[in-house]
Amino acid sequence: MLKRVITLFISILPLLGVVAQGEDWLLECYLAGDMPCWRAVINPTDYRLSDPEKQAFLINALYGYIPATFKQDKTQAKKDLQRLEELIVNQGGALSTADSLAYTSAAQAYVCMLYHLKALAYAPRAFKNAERAVAAAPDNAIVLSVAANIYFYCPSLFGGDKKEALRLYLKAEKIMETNSEYQTLWNYPAIMLCIAQCYDHLGQKDKAIAQCEKALALFPDFKYIKDSYLPYLRQ
Repeated sequence: MLKRVITLFISILPLLGVVAQGEDWLLECYLAGDMPCWRAVINPTDYRLSDPEKQAFLINALYGYIPATFKQDKTQAKKDLQRLEELIVNQGGALSTADSLAYTSAAQAYVCMLYHLKALAYAPRAFKNAERAVAAAPDNAIVLSVAANIYFYCPSLFGGDKKEALRLYLKAEKIMETNSEYQTLWNYPAIMLCIAQCYDHLGQKDKAIAQCEKALALFPDFKYIKDSYLPYLRQ
């Protein structure tokens, strides 16, 4: 494990090409449920990289890492959120307008998650920016999935809606299925899992099981689905 993390850390040094190697690593880390591996990707302290691709990559990596680990270490999650916010503000054109709005909405949703007393103020902002992002790029799968996450994870009291989340996830999945640019991203299997979870929450267990089987057909090493979620659904 230590050797793997060291190798990963070396692979993400800017001179060795963080984006090309990092995307594949993040996908592998996500499928294995290996968050120390993911941590090694986002550990470098130089978050103001001049390369727009590297900036966009790190933003997406932090976006995925924070909600996956905040329960284990809220103090670190708050630091990571601050880094994410700084990256978004200082990205200087690394992101499209829609991507910037989407990640901003995600950061605002994470504020609600980490600072509960701020939820009343930040939840409406998160939804507003998510809606603006989708309006600006209705065929951008990352934008759609970020908006879907907000609808899925936000309580209904603050505007959450599992049916709307499912609609957005399904649209994002369809786009990812036919565009190779998305198929090495951790976001793709994550969306497939979220679709299954939506079906489960909506009382459609058969569809949730079918979605998990579909995900495993594409990603047979998806540890959480294979070892935990699908067995739970089949009980």
